[in-house]
Amino acid sequence: MKRIKTYIILILPIALNSCVAYYPQVVDIPLIEKKGDLRINAGLATPASFLSAHGTVSYGLTNTIATQVYGSIDLYSRYNIQGAVGYFKKLKSENIIELYGGYGYGNSFDFGDEYFNNHLVFAQFNIGKTNQGKLNLDYGFSLKGGHLYVDYIKPWCIPRSASGLMLEPSAFFRFGSERMKVGFQFNYLYTKIVEDIHYLPFSVGMSVNFNISTR
Repeated sequence: MKRIKTYIILILPIALNSCVAYYPQVVDIPLIEKKGDLRINAGLATPASFLSAHGTVSYGLTNTIATQVYGSIDLYSRYNIQGAVGYFKKLKSENIIELYGGYGYGNSFDFGDEYFNNHLVFAQFNIGKTNQGKLNLDYGFSLKGGHLYVDYIKPWCIPRSASGLMLEPSAFFRFGSERMKVGFQFNYLYTKIVEDIHYLPFSVGMSVNFNISTR
């Protein structure tokens, strides 16, 4: 009996994660300060299938405009990609604000024969501070909102879909030197189509962040 309980405990999270169509993505909150700023972020996140690898590259094109690309892949080869363009500004209070708009796409499946494609059009507001105190602490918050569309594809069946609004708040902190820091990020997902798709509401990520000036 004890062996059966142990087996269930080990198998249940895998079974639950195997049917996920969408989960929060730990996209870096870069807090770009000026033209030529390059942020490279790479790390690991959970709970998607216990572990997923992710990476973000953000760049200050001008003194007000930045671009960002992101990608992640988990242990089952489910992936998500995202691209965005945004506005940034450093305020007199030393807070940095960013406003991005973009598009994301992802692919997933369950261990039956159903596949999921998700499409996300979004806007995201970031605010935070960089290089605070002896730890060179960066910290901040983000609110992402948009329209999530999910395709369900099953062989020999008519495809179906679900769509609706989503909100994804997140918080992060990172510390280290001015050029390289270790960071942690926490994301939560709320969507109006929760009853129509399989999803996980929380993601926690750990990453290494590189701050490079190309000017």
